[in-house]
Amino acid sequence: MVPVASLAALLMLVPGAPSEARIPFGNGFGTAWVLTPSGRLDGFMTHVYAERTPGDAAIDLAGDSFAGVAIDGAPGVWLDDRAADSIAFEPGTGVLRVSHRIGPLAVESWWFAPWGLGRPGVALVARVTNEDPLSEHSVTIAALLRYAVGSGTPEASSKDEQVTLVGPSIFQEVSHSSRHRLVYRTLPTANQVALSPSDPYGDFVSLGVLTGGVSGGDVANPVEGDALALAFARGPIALASGAQSWLTVVSAYGDVSEDQELAQALELWVADRAPRALLDDELAAWRAWSGRDAIARRVADQGNVLVGDDELAVWTQALVSLRMSQVREPNDGLVRPAGQIVASLLPGPRQRSYPRDLAYAASALSQAGYADEAWDALSFVLNGHAGRLSAAVGADYAVSVSRYYGDATEDTRGEASPTTPSLGFDGFGLYLWALGEWADRQSSLARLEPHWLLIRERIAGALEAFTDPETGLVRADAGIWEYAGDARQHASTTIAAAVGLCAASRIASRMADPGAATRFAEHAQALREALLARLVDPDTGALAGNLQELAAGTARDASVVEAVNWGLIPADSALAGATLDSVGLLALGPGRGLARTDDPEDADRESVLADLRAAAALSASGRQFEADFLVERVVAQARARAHDQVPELLNPWGGPAGGMPMAGMGGAALGLARLEGGQVFGPEGCLPWTPPDASTPPDEEPDAGGELDAAVAEAVEPGPRGPILGPRARPASGCQSSGGSPALGLVASLLLLSAARRRRRA
Repeated sequence: MVPVASLAALLMLVPGAPSEARIPFGNGFGTAWVLTPSGRLDGFMTHVYAERTPGDAAIDLAGDSFAGVAIDGAPGVWLDDRAADSIAFEPGTGVLRVSHRIGPLAVESWWFAPWGLGRPGVALVARVTNEDPLSEHSVTIAALLRYAVGSGTPEASSKDEQVTLVGPSIFQEVSHSSRHRLVYRTLPTANQVALSPSDPYGDFVSLGVLTGGVSGGDVANPVEGDALALAFARGPIALASGAQSWLTVVSAYGDVSEDQELAQALELWVADRAPRALLDDELAAWRAWSGRDAIARRVADQGNVLVGDDELAVWTQALVSLRMSQVREPNDGLVRPAGQIVASLLPGPRQRSYPRDLAYAASALSQAGYADEAWDALSFVLNGHAGRLSAAVGADYAVSVSRYYGDATEDTRGEASPTTPSLGFDGFGLYLWALGEWADRQSSLARLEPHWLLIRERIAGALEAFTDPETGLVRADAGIWEYAGDARQHASTTIAAAVGLCAASRIASRMADPGAATRFAEHAQALREALLARLVDPDTGALAGNLQELAAGTARDASVVEAVNWGLIPADSALAGATLDSVGLLALGPGRGLARTDDPEDADRESVLADLRAAAALSASGRQFEADFLVERVVAQARARAHDQVPELLNPWGGPAGGMPMAGMGGAALGLARLEGGQVFGPEGCLPWTPPDASTPPDEEPDAGGELDAAVAEAVEPGPRGPILGPRARPASGCQSSGGSPALGLVASLLLLSAARRRRRA
């Protein structure tokens, strides 16, 4: 008898070829990453976002950096090309721990971006422990830094560099060709320092010591040249069995004009702490923050046995990634980067702020109890500069129809047509939904008062203008998946608009604006009615993904599950069941989850957002086994292949693909998967606001049905009902009551669904 959880793990971990992977970390000012399998530092970006303004890109300054060790006078060993025994985040923190073993020595390197530094920075805390139970060993611990501070974009060149000693154990590096300045601080003071143009890397490998510098960490004159490397070492030190030696190097980035300020800021952060205290303080601060997580507390309070330790561990790291993805640079006049959340920390097309991803992130932060962080994200949009295409789209608007540059101006990628595929209206509804999630948890909306006119006229009001009078749906747009063909009238955009307008109605009531409250609620209900009248497939009884492909039967789209999650259709209705069954045909095969759509370009791309949002809808519909499978698959892959970080996509072998880690449409969705249930629609339309401390009396349960819901349930004749990924409910013992193998039922379901999907496309 195989436990369900173990079976799921076996099915999910399909073997794949090992490859290098980047693991990012940051502090809201900059981002860095280490490279597997060695765990060496491989990147250091000057901003969290990719591009501040058009052409003003964030710069990658890192060549590579790593620790090293020499023992008993033997040649030294650098750890840049040694596969680590383990690389993992310290739980609940943004601190990465890289572990190596060199002979009898355990060598550990902790990498993190100092949260309290207030600027881009990287800390390396290295520790060597003598684990020989019998013998003392003479040990030298070292660190080598190879940064590039010359001109160039998106990677800095290493031309015309200069390194200078500017204080006790403090060095700075600049270039004659750029405005970059790096300051390095060692602690404790290194007794060996070496700089290019000597070869500190080769010298340490050959001799076990650094040459080319001056003993005691003193450099008499500036060193100039190309591709300078700077190395520090402490030793040799006699280490008895169990004894340890530490070396820390902290790097801080600033503008060349910050002559003294940068070094002073670094010294203020170091505050004369020893390496161990510096590390312990960083870990404690992170854990104090992540320990406030209300989602984990709610799971514990509810006694939810379906949520295991692995899932909570991945969610906690997803929450950490959300924090690291949020920009903390202060606003300065019209330059307003503060609060934005980039979709992904690593360089690539997702290293920018998108309204839809930000909305999922802000909603998860609100539900997790991080109201200030959620508000910072939401206020980024309110303070931003969207609206460049107002004339083209036919409305004055305040949420980007595409994405943002780092300074909060709208990045429309030069596309000025309202039918351009990359322009989306879904962000308006999703933003209002997230704003409602935040507002519903606040006893006062004083923060919103200065922004209410903008919200009413340029966000909620824009949604009214985006409605197609002929169909009653939102006009054609790119949709949540940024469809790269002709624009379509996506169900997901209309669903988000209806939910967002309900949120705007609730807020309007609390802002003493009854006219707007009524108007938005009525428009939300009209959108819901249009959705049900126009986008229910008569052949399957399921909600279709878009109007344009409905007649051809090629409109299957996983994002329609939001209609169940947000209460536009009752979770126990025939329409909800048929919709979930239809989405189930997007299953990609044995042991895999869901594609986004049935479009050819999605044929082999598993979407983490599709998996997790479908899981929420399945759970609401009582199909817990199927929900568990999807959640557990994402969790298992994050644990096994992504260092507990949630990606945008999963490749055919289960490895991460796309944005990594994905903030809102990845990690945040995991937090929402078990707890979504904040439905905004009831039988009569938008539900009113309920104060956070209020509850429904036990003898006054809300009515589960209504005229509209009953009419839809009777009008739709669903097709054959079947499970998406397994039995409708989880057997209590983890085994089927017939005594048969649960593996057979699960694999058979997936194979049948995969075959049906292939037949449908043929």
